[in-house]
Amino acid sequence: MHNLTNIYGGCLWQQNIVPKYTQKCHYFAGPNKDALNYFEIHPESGWITTKEVMDYEVMNSSRFRVIATDAGVPSRSSSRDFEILVNNLNDGAPVFPENVNITFYVVENTPIGTFVGVVQAYDSDAGENGRISYYITAGNIFGLFSVNKDNGTIYTIREIDFEETSSQTIGVTAVDNSMNPKSSVITIKVNIVDTNDNAPAFEHDPVYLTLRENTPVNTVIHMVTATDADSSVNGTVRYEIVNENTGLLKINPYDGRLTVAAPVDYERVKDISLVIKATDQAPTPASQLYTTLTVRISITDENDNAPVFQSYPTLQIKEDEPVGYQLISVIATDADGNFNNSGNNAINLVIVQGNTGNAFHIDRHSGI
Repeated sequence: MHNLTNIYGGCLWQQNIVPKYTQKCHYFAGPNKDALNYFEIHPESGWITTKEVMDYEVMNSSRFRVIATDAGVPSRSSSRDFEILVNNLNDGAPVFPENVNITFYVVENTPIGTFVGVVQAYDSDAGENGRISYYITAGNIFGLFSVNKDNGTIYTIREIDFEETSSQTIGVTAVDNSMNPKSSVITIKVNIVDTNDNAPAFEHDPVYLTLRENTPVNTVIHMVTATDADSSVNGTVRYEIVNENTGLLKINPYDGRLTVAAPVDYERVKDISLVIKATDQAPTPASQLYTTLTVRISITDENDNAPVFQSYPTLQIKEDEPVGYQLISVIATDADGNFNNSGNNAINLVIVQGNTGNAFHIDRHSGI
């Protein structure tokens, strides 16, 4: 108990009526019943004391009357009104909700100043002791967010890019405004929501390839790869051939494997130019982004064709023709090419049968 005050000089008597030994006073408080719950007065000394710990937030003042009564006969009394003011001490710190995991979400590329969420603490004190200010004191990498110190509103102060950071952890401190401030901290998580703001990208464009004719069907000749910086379906890529009229090639839409779809014949097609489209899988066709890649393929020749002679009638020659007489020019053709000087279509002519007595000679290059 705390002694608040002492009532003295409050006992009244009359010397000529009341014997001197009766000058002792008796005190009691009344008639405020609420006051009797918190204070008591010593009936002889007049000390007013507290009956329990005072709480400003429950009661900040009390009024009551003290009555002093003497012990004479007849008894006489006097009264006085008192007001006791309870001083407000900063006995409570700001308190955030317990056992609450707070997660906010914000979409990337939102304008600066976009509302993210609100944190609120409670302080049981009154006045300045209970007025709370909020500050970001931890996390907040890249300085993306700020908080309104008066109401705890968190908002963006920089452009937010999901590809830079997909989530942030922020520590917010609530501080009361007393002379001896108390504080508490809450940790919140801010998840960045990805938008489809990046198209797939190929590392090289165009791409140059070579392909041997007669390569078996389903042979993988190249793997095309496009990357997309977005996440989830926004960063998932599918492939397709959008411009290729030979029908010789196909592409796996999921992994970009470019394979042979039909037999390749150099004598029919000597080069292929095709366009591959890489498209992300954003939820709606209107929001999907794509890019294209040009692939140029040179077909290399194999020696898969024998020379072919032109058709000739039976030849006749007169006897006694001079040596060196030009009888005919033999022509043979080869459908193969001479890719990289392979010699696949270079023809050499020789007489291999029926030249009795070596009567005839043919020039291996000209066929004469």
